Amino acid sequence: MGTAFLQCGREVARKNAELQHNEASPATVATLAEHLVEFNKLWAGMERKWFRKLSVRERIKFDILSTDTDRDAFRILRNWSQTDSPDFKVRRNSLAERLCVVPNTAGSIRIRFCSIGIMRQTAEYVPRQLCARYEWTANNP
Repeated sequence: MGTAFLQCGREVARKNAELQHNEASPATVATLAEHLVEFNKLWAGMERKWFRKLSVRERIKFDILSTDTDRDAFRILRNWSQTDSPDFKVRRNSLAERLCVVPNTAGSIRIRFCSIGIMRQTAEYVPRQLCARYEWTANNP
């Protein structure tokens, strides 16, 4: 579940945990409710551990966010930004699927994150050729 924590929103990961329980072969002894309680405990623990890794400036930007979807997007995009490259790709539709939102909502999140200094666009989207690229700026003063 550690990889899922950095790659998708909580609701997507929870739905996957539910599917995993329902399709387990052999069937698990735990009930679905018990399985989801364990999921919630694991997720909360990963959130606490992840939050401690944020810089002071990133925490300030994170605390501005008012919805779970925005907070999930922050976590996913921060993970995507952890590359050797000075910028990183953000495919709108991929972000939308990971957040369980429509593509326009994911696009709006990218725009909003740029407007509040979480990231900065470095290259425009080129249809059917190149993803939009961004620089992580949440650490900047």
